[in-house]
Amino acid sequence: MSDTPKTLNTAGEQHRLAPYQFKKGQSGNPGGRPISIVNLINKELKRKVKIIGTEKTIKAGQAVAKQLVRMAYTGDVAAIKEVIDRVDGKAAQRIELDANIQSTETKINIDIQAKLELDPEAKAEFEKFTDRLAGIEL
Repeated sequence: MSDTPKTLNTAGEQHRLAPYQFKKGQSGNPGGRPISIVNLINKELKRKVKIIGTEKTIKAGQAVAKQLVRMAYTGDVAAIKEVIDRVDGKAAQRIELDANIQSTETKINIDIQAKLELDPEAKAEFEKFTDRLAGIEL
């Protein structure tokens, strides 16, 4: 085995790869990047549509928004929720604490109390610390 690195620039390899290379002036992607669904939707929402019964035109996105608000006015709960989410933003999700956390905290407190019974100086420091913690709002 030789220590020289193998390159693709040897005459034999260039000749072998020539049919697969693009010709001068030829694109490798003549159709361009395909349009994504997001771009298609945005393009449609920007398109002008005629308001029925008038000569006025508005953007399709505005027509969709108006229809959503009309549906909310009629009492459609899903439409009401969507309008509120779009205007005010989605509500923050509440996180419930698990009961196991409380039991773990209790075990830790019992361990600390047992250790503090052995050292009165540490007990005094711990009581100062817990008094300061009690004043902090979470």
